Formats: sequence, C-alpha cells, structure tokens
Amino acid sequence: KGYNIVTGKLSFELNKIMDPDGYSPTIVATEGDKYGVIDNGKIRRTSERECLRFFGFPDEYESNIPIEDLYDLVGNTVVIPVVEFAGERLLEPYSKEQLMRPQIPEDYLRIRQDMMSDLTDFLNQKIRGNPKAGWHYKEFGKQVEQPIIEFLLLRGLLDPKNYIDQSANKNEIPDIIDNQFKESIFIDIKAGNIVQYATGRRVTNPNQDLSTTFRWKEETLTRFNGENCYFIEIKYHHLEGEDLYVVESNMDKFYKYVGKTPDGLISTRRRNVRTKPWNSPSQFSSAAEFESLLVATISNSIKKDIMNNMDYLNDLDKREIIDHLSD
Repeated sequence: KGYNIVTGKLSFELNKIMDPDGYSPTIVATEGDKYGVIDNGKIRRTSERECLRFFGFPDEYESNIPIEDLYDLVGNTVVIPVVEFAGERLLEPYSKEQLMRPQIPEDYLRIRQDMMSDLTDFLNQKIRGNPKAGWHYKEFGKQVEQPIIEFLLLRGLLDPKNYIDQSANKNEIPDIIDNQFKESIFIDIKAGNIVQYATGRRVTNPNQDLSTTFRWKEETLTRFNGENCYFIEIKYHHLEGEDLYVVESNMDKFYKYVGKTPDGLISTRRRNVRTKPWNSPSQFSSAAEFESLLVATISNSIKKDIMNNMDYLNDLDKREIIDHLSD
C-alpha cells in the first residue's frame, strides 16, 4: 500500500514526507508511523531498517520486534553516533591524563613493605600523643585509618592529587584508591590480633570479614586487577589493664590474608570472605586462584543456607524450589 502520486490514493496517515536524498527530521515516538518517503514514484512508510539507520544502528543489528512497536521505540531512543561523539569528547581530557600516568613500578609493594616498621612507630607515636582519642579495640580499625593515610602521604607513597579516601564510608571498599598510575590500586586497612575482654577471655588472631564473596566477584575484581589489590594489616596489643599499642604493620596482596576451608574453598562467614590466622602461611598463590574459587564458594554458601533452613520451608516452597531447579 502507499500513495500513488498520479492517482492520489492514500491508504494511511502521514505527517511528513522525506526526500530520499535529504536529511531526516526528528523522529518522535507519537509520530513514528507517520513518516513517509518517496520511492519509485510512490510514497510509503519508512521501513524498519530505515528507522534504525536514522539512529545509527548498524545494518547487522536485528530488532526482532513488530514494526508497530519499533516506530514507538525509535522515537524514544538517541542517535548512537552522536552520543559516542559527545562521550568521547567529554572523556578526552581524562583519557589523555590516564595515558600520561606511569605504569605501576615493579617495586611498588616492596617499597611500602620496607616502610611498615616506620608505620608502626608512627602509629604508636599517635597513640601516645593523643590519649584523649580513647584508643580501644572496638574502634581501633577505624581510628587508625586517617593516621595511616597521613603516613602514606607524608612518605610520598600517595599522590595528594591522585588518590580517593573512602574510609569514612564503612559500606565502601577499599579505604584508599591509589590513582597515580595507569591502573588504579586497591588498598584496604585491617586491624586485629591480641585482645582481652573485660571478662578475662583472651582472643588472638581474631578473624575479620573482608567483604562479601558476591561483592568480590561482581564489583571489586571487575573494577580492579586482583594483583593490584592490597591490605594493610595492623597487629595490635590490647589486654585488660594495659595500654593499647601497635605490635606490627604489614602490607601485602589481599589474597595473602584470605583463609581456606578444609575442602579447599574460600573461608567465609555469612558469605563474607574471612582472614586466615595471622601467623599461618599464605593459602592462596595468586588473585586468579582466589577468583577461580569464588563461584564454587558462593554456590556452597547458598547450598548451606538452604540445607540449614530446610525445617522452616513449607511443602509449597520446597516444591517451588525443586521445580525451579528442574527448569
């Protein structure tokens, strides 16, 4: 069907007729099916492919939706090449800056490890010099974050203009993002070790939560190269009746601190990755090994959740789970 210029018969409503060699007008959703084009002496509606071309979709793109719906959808979309062009121009200064940054030096970690004894002294000076801070094991992990950042800045281990401090937000990891190199570096701060509670119970090497397995898989290791993820661990002493002080500071690859279960999965508690005991040998040899166990560890955690709570499931919910797993 169409409009025959000679006979004048029009079988559909049109608001605009386009020149095949001209420019397309703005396509709006409410009028997507009311645009015509001259073709071999007749006027017809624009085709599906023409609508997609107006917005920069490549010819190999297949919409797989009815033409009536396509008319409406293209009127609500944006011109892809225009967005790409504008985005590239907006990001151009950042891209150039990123390209100008140096590669991460091979001795990045060693230089920082060599300064960890100095960090211990620095933190103990802070503790002794500011007793009003009320240094206590319940808050110590948060209390040392700003002094550690101060130390890294003073020693030139962080660039004041190229780092992000996220330590104030307990829901964000890492505490520090070092952006002075081509690749961003993840640095999170952990603290723990010998603690004696008021009851007299003593705990050595308390395990720590290192964020959830889901977050490591879906966010952290997609945002950062795993080999660029580090922990700074502060080992401190706080027994009843004695002053708190730092025993040792250490920095290493994050996976050097992660524990393993007897069956070879990542150590977790309520889906949070857990540390190994402080003085035990490293149980992971690389970030890739840690990442390779994430899916199996997550699966095992979900299985345990279901098995441990089976008594609370009614028959209908059990059947729904079984049916879903059978699909």
